This record gives sequence, structure tokens and C-alpha cells, in this order.
Amino acid sequence: MLFKILVGIDFSQLSRSILEYAVKLAQQELRPLHFVYVMPIVTDDSPDILRIQELELEEYVNAARKRLHGSGIEVEGTLVFGTPAHEIIRLADQLNAACIVVGMEEKTGLERGRKILEFVRTT
Repeated sequence: MLFKILVGIDFSQLSRSILEYAVKLAQQELRPLHFVYVMPIVTDDSPDILRIQELELEEYVNAARKRLHGSGIEVEGTLVFGTPAHEIIRLADQLNAACIVVGMEEKTGLERGRKILEFVRTT
């Protein structure tokens, strides 16, 4: 069993950069990709919101599959509810992920930067 690369996304512009980074990492490491979007628990039970998020996640998975076409690298996606940090770590343990890739926006003074963070399992 190959350890997966777990990629946390939120459908922001930064997530588009994360998609590109994750695809390159999967090609380099020859590991399957697993995208996760953590949807906050809200009181609005609108099925439309859930369906929109499912469709966006599907777009990310399909974009990665298209870029990895012919490579044999598997791509999956999961939508879960809860707190992003908790749910991403829980899913990483469940999938026995080799690493977690997430994005972070820095807001310091007038500067705004973007970082892609990669957490590697050391066990």
C-alpha cells in the first residue's frame, strides 16, 4: 500500500496553487493524492450549499486526474464536516498519509504572502 499525499483545500485562489504543487509532488514521489475539504458545521441546512461544495471538490479531483493522466497515480477527494485542523489530522491518520499539504495566508503589516506548507510523517 502506498502512503497518500493528503491535500487540504478551501477553494480559494491559494488552493489553486496548492493543486499545482500537489500534482508535482505526486509525480515526484509517485504517491496517490487525496484532496479534503472541511466544511464548517453550520445551522443553515441548505442542501444547495453542500452540493456546491461537492461540485467544487469534484472539479479539483478532476483537474488533478487530468494533469496526472497516464501516470497511474490515483486521485480521490473527501468532503467532511468539522474544524479543518482536527479533521485533516484525523483523515491523515485514517488514510495513513505520508504527508499533508495545506496553504496558509500570511498577514503581517501591509504585506500579504502565501505559503504552501507540507507536513511530512516522520514515523
